[in-house]
Amino acid sequence: MQRFAMIAPLALAAAMLTGCGSEKDSVEVRNESPGTVQQKVAQSGLRPQPGRWESRIRIERMEMPGMPAGMAEQMQKSMGAAQAFATCLKPEDVEKPDASFFQKDASGCTYEKFSMADGRIDGRMVCKSDGGSTVMTMAGTYSATGYAIRTTNETSSEGGPPVKMTVAVESRRTGDCNGTES
Repeated sequence: MQRFAMIAPLALAAAMLTGCGSEKDSVEVRNESPGTVQQKVAQSGLRPQPGRWESRIRIERMEMPGMPAGMAEQMQKSMGAAQAFATCLKPEDVEKPDASFFQKDASGCTYEKFSMADGRIDGRMVCKSDGGSTVMTMAGTYSATGYAIRTTNETSSEGGPPVKMTVAVESRRTGDCNGTES
């Protein structure tokens, strides 16, 4: 179940595969695997511009019933504080994205819906494993030079209370890569 708590980075990867385009440059799917969605995005004309991308990720909400008090206090202090990082998106990454770039461990997951069109992204993915499940929703905007996306994850496990987390990610292209990116 622990891997489900980390599904939020999928939104970042999905947004990094996006870009501006015409109406033919869209992806609309229902009940597909993350790998199939990745292939359809890669086959579309949706592409970001290569270069230095500066991103900010912020946990907006975290609900973990039964969390030890000290851990809960630490989480509350960090909530709302954005973590910044920069990445270098190379031209070859844009032209031939690797499937693992889109979603690393997505076995047992299905997109009930996934839509990227007209600068908007919307999706709902359900992941099931022995003893639990996660539902992730995502919504946001994108262009060839930036995106803003919010994901909400709700993970439930057999015998335990649900864990809920909302994460916001914003990213924009700021120029050419300069070697200081992570």
